[in-house]
Amino acid sequence: MANPPTLSRGRPDRCPGAVRLHHAEDGSVARIRVPGGLLRADQIDEIVCAATELGDGSIEVTSRGNLQLRGLPPSCGGDLAARLYAVGLLPSVAHDRARNVLLSPLSGLDGRGLADLTSTVPEYDEILCGTAALALLSGRFLVAFDDGRHDVAALDADVTLVARAERVTELLLAGLPTGLTVAAGDAARCAATAAEVFLVACATAGADSWRVRDLVSSPLDLLDPVRALLADRAIPHEHSDPGLTPSASPRQGPALGVVRSQDGPAALSVAAPLGRAPAASWQALVALARTAVGDLRLTPWRGIVIPGVDAAGCTAGLASLASAGFVTNARSPRAGVTACAGRTGCAKSLADVHADAEASFGAAQKASGTTLLPLHWSGCERRCGHPTGARVEVVAQPGGHYVIERHDAADPPTTTALTAGASPQALAGAVSDARRTP
Repeated sequence: MANPPTLSRGRPDRCPGAVRLHHAEDGSVARIRVPGGLLRADQIDEIVCAATELGDGSIEVTSRGNLQLRGLPPSCGGDLAARLYAVGLLPSVAHDRARNVLLSPLSGLDGRGLADLTSTVPEYDEILCGTAALALLSGRFLVAFDDGRHDVAALDADVTLVARAERVTELLLAGLPTGLTVAAGDAARCAATAAEVFLVACATAGADSWRVRDLVSSPLDLLDPVRALLADRAIPHEHSDPGLTPSASPRQGPALGVVRSQDGPAALSVAAPLGRAPAASWQALVALARTAVGDLRLTPWRGIVIPGVDAAGCTAGLASLASAGFVTNARSPRAGVTACAGRTGCAKSLADVHADAEASFGAAQKASGTTLLPLHWSGCERRCGHPTGARVEVVAQPGGHYVIERHDAADPPTTTALTAGASPQALAGAVSDARRTP
């Protein structure tokens, strides 16, 4: 930019990164940004080593498709950064926390998207890390590339490019269609341009804003400046009245199990139970990935996709991942269930939500064909990491109580209260009833 913005926030950005760690009850926490969730097997190998040698031996998948290590010593930031840099997971220390990027996890794998935007992610990441001004983006600012199936387009990103045809993408700002389209090959440059416009608007307004909706009453107020900067950069674009509305409710991501391709190898889709798995489980994932194309994809639904699996090996591969502890069946009580850190990792938590969730799983039955809403367990009213859209939340209350809230079309949500000491069977039954859809 001719005049890069200067931005001074009155409050610090506390989002953890791979260099600046966050102190928690169970040690320090590092968040490893994985743009688009795209990982190579050797990168997972290094993360597994870091988890076992520096942390508590587990690896978490976040609601933005990143990875998180816990139980770290507070002084290990330099060591961890060097490990990640060596395998290409930390290309710029300055931009570490700004590299929040989503991609439709099955883009280019199942033939159902309008365009394969996989290559757009590393292109955007390269532009981001090569633009000094973009290091000012907060750790909460989110960019998404949706291949037209409206999965990540529904996840409240600040800037989204969604495929409208094989070679055309539309810009969304804070989830709102703008009617501005660019060629799919210019999607990365368009996203970076919109992010820069946001920072300029923040600096001009003297605003202490983390995200687009924090800055302007209507995200579309940024559209004219984006168009002007695209023109200045000779990035071809067109504009018309937005003809499509944003997706009403986020999808739950790829279905668990085997993902068939129309004309190529299959993919396997699994989930980490409560978003967390031990290093040995990740090693099983990597071993299977190496028999395919050697890559993994993380999803913002705390799942993992292994592409390029030979059709003949799908059943055995899925069985091996189930044995390693991953959720492989949508009928499992663990499917679609996430949780915050809970009492073991957070001083503000009122309950050990992981232990209570596990107890409820043990008392639950497999779903009998009905679709279940996503479920999130929260240790306090902050509800860290909860999904958006239709969902059920189990929220701990003082005194050992829980409140179960169902968020769907009803406003306010329907609520069920459980008293302290409720049995796992009672908790499992109330949760199961709340999750069922008509």
